[in-house]
Amino acid sequence: MKEQKTGEINTQDYVQRILIELEKYYILPEKIKFIVGGDGDTWIMETASFLETTYVLDRFHFAKELKNSFLKGRKTQPKIELYNKCYNLFIQGKCDQLLEIAKIFKKTDLARYIRNHRQGIQNQKLEYNIGVSAESDISWFIKSTLGYGAKAYAYKTYKNLLYLKLAKMNKINVLSSIKKFYNFG
Repeated sequence: MKEQKTGEINTQDYVQRILIELEKYYILPEKIKFIVGGDGDTWIMETASFLETTYVLDRFHFAKELKNSFLKGRKTQPKIELYNKCYNLFIQGKCDQLLEIAKIFKKTDLARYIRNHRQGIQNQKLEYNIGVSAESDISWFIKSTLGYGAKAYAYKTYKNLLYLKLAKMNKINVLSSIKKFYNFG
């Protein structure tokens, strides 16, 4: 990727590279709705803006923020219920209610986090948002593919596992494709 002298990634170059990679694995329709999800770092917001698309706050990061605010120390039933209520409000994109709870319980860090990520939280309720939780999805993928526990695989092997997962998601019969490629049947 092309980097500027400041060490920051050039958003336009970065987005172009993403689009090239997407086109390797997917047939993209003319009018496609992208969702850019993440933890709200500036480069993520710039990417969403450059693509003229929707930004959604990653559920993993919001859950982590909630846990830090409400589930530190002893986990009592009222704390767990409050956490669940806030998480459900998050999924519904209800920032004002979340801010009110943060204010009532004097959670200033949580309130600041909600204000700073207002748009990404509000976009949770969009009809076409199926959820963004990239970090936990990657963790789940690795555990489900390789089994629980520490495993070490070469980059090429991990990449091939991802290709197989993409094929499955796109309903591509890999064995049938291989047979056709090698004229086996």
